[in-house]
Amino acid sequence: MPARIFICILFLSVSLHIPAQKFITFQTWDTDSLLSVLPGQLAEERVLTLNRLVASLFFRDCPRSLKYADSAMALAKQLNYEEGLAGAFRNYGHIYFYLGNYPESLNSYFEALSVYERMGRLYDVMMGYYEIAKTHFMAGNYQATLRYGFRAMELCRTPLKERGTVGGVRDSVTFFGGIGEAYTPLGMHAEALKYDLEALELLNRHHYPAIERLVFTWVVGVTYLEIGKYDSAKMFLYKALAFPDEGIGITAQKFRARIWLAIFYSLTGETDSALLYGRGSFEWYNDNGFFFWAMTASSFLGSLYYRMNDLDHAEKWYLESERIFREVLARDSWYRDDSLKNIPVYGFELYWPLPLSDMKYMTWDEGERMYRNLFRIYQKKKNTSESLRYHILYANAGDSLQKLRKQRETMEMQVRYESEQNERQIEFLSAENEMKEFKLRQTRVFLFGLAGLAALIILLAVVLVRQYRLKERQNSLVLQQKLFRSQMNPHFIFNSLSGIHHFILHEQPSKAASYLSRFSKLIRSILHSSVEEYISLDEERATIENYLELQKIRFPDKFDFTVEMDEMLDPENTIPCMLTQPFVENAIEHGIKDNSGRGFVSVRFMRKNWMVRIEVEDNGIGRAKARELSLEQDKGHQSLSTSIIQERIRSLNKTLKKKITLDIVDLENEKGKPSGTKVILEVPLQ
Repeated sequence: MPARIFICILFLSVSLHIPAQKFITFQTWDTDSLLSVLPGQLAEERVLTLNRLVASLFFRDCPRSLKYADSAMALAKQLNYEEGLAGAFRNYGHIYFYLGNYPESLNSYFEALSVYERMGRLYDVMMGYYEIAKTHFMAGNYQATLRYGFRAMELCRTPLKERGTVGGVRDSVTFFGGIGEAYTPLGMHAEALKYDLEALELLNRHHYPAIERLVFTWVVGVTYLEIGKYDSAKMFLYKALAFPDEGIGITAQKFRARIWLAIFYSLTGETDSALLYGRGSFEWYNDNGFFFWAMTASSFLGSLYYRMNDLDHAEKWYLESERIFREVLARDSWYRDDSLKNIPVYGFELYWPLPLSDMKYMTWDEGERMYRNLFRIYQKKKNTSESLRYHILYANAGDSLQKLRKQRETMEMQVRYESEQNERQIEFLSAENEMKEFKLRQTRVFLFGLAGLAALIILLAVVLVRQYRLKERQNSLVLQQKLFRSQMNPHFIFNSLSGIHHFILHEQPSKAASYLSRFSKLIRSILHSSVEEYISLDEERATIENYLELQKIRFPDKFDFTVEMDEMLDPENTIPCMLTQPFVENAIEHGIKDNSGRGFVSVRFMRKNWMVRIEVEDNGIGRAKARELSLEQDKGHQSLSTSIIQERIRSLNKTLKKKITLDIVDLENEKGKPSGTKVILEVPLQ
């Protein structure tokens, strides 16, 4: 789930004494008062009270609220009471949303929307579009989120005959925030920033409560961080901290800004500041009983110390995270007590209650990551018993998470499948509202036929897309195998083995053993890469180092090399395998080998935002001279490694959101003569 799920909403100020949660986009009532008047009510008045009970209870007592919803629906149908019917459908949408059953939630919201359209209730139609957009967002259907979000915005700005527009300023801010949030998982951060800033500007201009302005202030800071504008990100995050503490709701949101500042400082290499803000966030969350956030903060601290190779402190914080994780599972709650649910820690809670299924998924996702890192820590410490224990816990957590992930993926597919059917049905009902009853029945039969045809088309499209993706994956694997065979050429193997043989004959067993070990590791890593699509940065670096050491056997005293990795990179991050080695091979074979002077090859792995930048640089003869010598020395030879890797990058980019880029630069000295080659690869981190 994204880090700031639909947070760009208007929020209300909240404190611990509030008896029931207050939401912005729908109203709640005191349930005791409603229950006291219900027995004496009849007809439409009773339907209205039942619907109010459902709206006030569904996030606290779902089974009970569902019973009231059934009663409201049955009575509204019996009375043919359209307003009550629309309210009941809308409440079903609320209940199923909270339970994480997004297909049923959408069906209910579409039913409510059709009734509101028939009644001409424009404001409720507008909010219906927004509720549908919000549900699509939680189901991962971001294009549909934008489609319905813009429909809500368009209707919000529609002038009314009497005066004003359908929606107000607060509604505009709500929709700006939702649209901005939907752009984020699509990687369209510039568009997200545009709508976030518009929302914040409206809030400031109309002097909305501090907590609303605070939330949008740190959200803008996070958006700047996501697009790599660190100065602006820092400025807005510190602006959020400058808000006065006017209640625990404000304080909770300021600690959201603090944890993002910790992330900011970890990305900029200011580890001490990252640790300071991370510890402060953990202590506040832990002391105040916000278990899930304390768990994520302690895991963040563990990851910082792990990157610093301080395994003792990393172990301490991950064990703290494990303790809280077990507490969350035992209580089946993110909080020490139910009253804390009213405090806006995530931000989402003040707009809509966070769905139970998403809370469960997020808990196990954090738990799996924590167990994996504890396993790695004990593995590095060579503590076999603890390493084995946490490997088992990691595997079990992974199984639980995988089940939840499959349920989620199935839900998302079902939402996409049913979405078009619901849209068509609503369009039909709107267009045919004034027709006679017999004509309406005939048209419905026709609609069901169209819906069936649409379902068949969607199923066919899904099959074709899957076949296309399988074909692209197969092409990628074929290219990997071609590259594997082109890399391990007979000259390289023969010369490497000859060098090892030389050390054995001259009674240098330690050197022979060392080089034989490197040679076997290289062969093993390349064979591993031939079947795996992704490898870790640590494995990629080790493969390059082994390859360069063995090439020095072929060309003794011919060149030196360095392989460097940025400390900001996590060695466990993965990239597509066998991307770097062909360019290292070209640097030696076509740049260094025929150079008269001492050669040098530099390989650098650096972090660039959410990408890894790989540079392979040599001081060889340059590409133009290398092509000239190749034509003179071996007219029948054709080097295929570069063309194969370029073809593979094109194939990979068809399936990646963030694209791999390749740039080859011909270096020149101060006299304008060739002085080597630099290859620059930018690859998204996995």
